[in-house]
Amino acid sequence: KIIIDKSDYINDVLDKVDIASRKLIKSYFPLLMRGAAPRRPQNINEGNYRYLRTDKHSMIDWNNSTISILNKIRAISKPYPGSIGILDDNKYRIWKAESHKKNKFFKEKRIGNCIYDDNNDIIVQCKDGLIKVTDFEEI
Repeated sequence: KIIIDKSDYINDVLDKVDIASRKLIKSYFPLLMRGAAPRRPQNINEGNYRYLRTDKHSMIDWNNSTISILNKIRAISKPYPGSIGILDDNKYRIWKAESHKKNKFFKEKRIGNCIYDDNNDIIVQCKDGLIKVTDFEEI
């Protein structure tokens, strides 16, 4: 088991999986060599393949909750293809973002509305709050 923190991005999770995998290999390799490792056949009915991921799966729906959007961004950040968001009619690959408190810039609630604050940070209105995009590239 590994613990996934609320601030972990996929690369952090992969690092934790690598550490856990090394521990498992160290524990089970001697059993494998002796033919004594526990075995369990794969149940094909439970699944044996996954669908090919496309950009369609990476699209951000700003109508979702901030937590859902932030989790999506964290889950498919580098080294994966990244989330895609449409902001001001431009398409961006979003690598990192964080929750943002409401401020003087938001007078209306329009989902997907994008503004730039005093620091030129990109802030986006979601269904239930604001997200600040901190790492991105235009595509």
